[in-house]
Amino acid sequence: MANSHSLPIILKLQRTKPRDKSYHHQGNPHSQTILGMHARTFFLTFVAIATASGFAPAAHACAQCRPAFSSLNKGECAKAMRQFSSIIRSNPRCADAHLGMGRGLIELKKYERAKSELSYALALNPNLAEAYFLKARISQELKDPKTAVAEATSCIKINPKFAPAYALRAKAYYELVYICFSKDQGYTKLGLADLDTAIALDPNSAESFKNKGIWLLSEKKHKESLRYLSRAIELAPNDAAIFGYRSMVYSELKDYAKAIKDLNRLVELRPNSRISLMRRSDFYFLTGDEKHGLEDLGAVLALNPNDSTVRNLRAAAYMKMRRYKDALADYQVVSKVNALDDEAFKHIGDVYFKLGKYQLSYENYSKAIDLRPDAGENYEARSCALEKLGRFKEAVKDRQSARDAKNIPAEKGL
Repeated sequence: MANSHSLPIILKLQRTKPRDKSYHHQGNPHSQTILGMHARTFFLTFVAIATASGFAPAAHACAQCRPAFSSLNKGECAKAMRQFSSIIRSNPRCADAHLGMGRGLIELKKYERAKSELSYALALNPNLAEAYFLKARISQELKDPKTAVAEATSCIKINPKFAPAYALRAKAYYELVYICFSKDQGYTKLGLADLDTAIALDPNSAESFKNKGIWLLSEKKHKESLRYLSRAIELAPNDAAIFGYRSMVYSELKDYAKAIKDLNRLVELRPNSRISLMRRSDFYFLTGDEKHGLEDLGAVLALNPNDSTVRNLRAAAYMKMRRYKDALADYQVVSKVNALDDEAFKHIGDVYFKLGKYQLSYENYSKAIDLRPDAGENYEARSCALEKLGRFKEAVKDRQSARDAKNIPAEKGL
């Protein structure tokens, strides 16, 4: 079977200022996670591949090509390519054989050669709707949604009951609106209408219900989105991505318990998915379940012990829980992974300050300043350590440096 892609949803989640003091965070200690990670805008993208039918199956192909299409539909791409090549050698004007070659080359991601084969198939048979559809797929793979719209439209003109073409064109419209940031020239209305048509033509298409749900989520129509995604899950209960999307809907509706339930299923289906574990961890912390939140972050670190982002997240949680030694261990790993990370040394200084080890706190703040001398909060933090050490004149100088840096308002004490 050939593949069609679900819509990639893009949720722009605004972050807090990148250099907030971890020891001043109020409320959720997990404020740096997927839902609240500061330092950058986070683009959340789930990409799922689902099969789509209608690509000249054996029953509709010429007798010569049916065995080759059968091989292709079974996923035996190499065998199918040999069969199609043999047919083309004996009958170079067989449009179905060139169509099959094009489809096989798409599976191999050889898009330029595939386009050549499909164009030749259309020259032999201009009414070959599947060839236009496959060309539209190539255009999407090559990030050209405008051309994908045109080619899918050509397919629909020839075969107006070809449901996958409507679904593909809808995805191209979506990409024009949400990825290419084109002016919405009615694309949203057209795309949603295409998905309605795809569903009407194939009411058992989980992919179409899923994509309609994704689009409605992007439009912030959460209750409608929930209805379509729930139907998609009924049709495809093992499609992990749908559970990810629906968990987003539940999170927007503040129903974190149901979001966690969907993420539980997602993790069952994708046990080594970093982003799934991190998102579930986020919801655990939001609901006060620190134990399971930490377990999920630990599971991510089991996959990659040097994941600095997750180390920082877990350390921030430990700080809120006053488990300072555990936080210190994570921050020290981060500093070893990247010896130029001034924030890591700043955090280590914060932990030592909390532990009352002011000389070590001073030393790590000094390392942070050496790495980033324009960061006012580093001077401010060191001034606090200097005061604890009784070095008041130096503390005054650091406080002035903090004011001069203008990164944060200088205030006395941690």
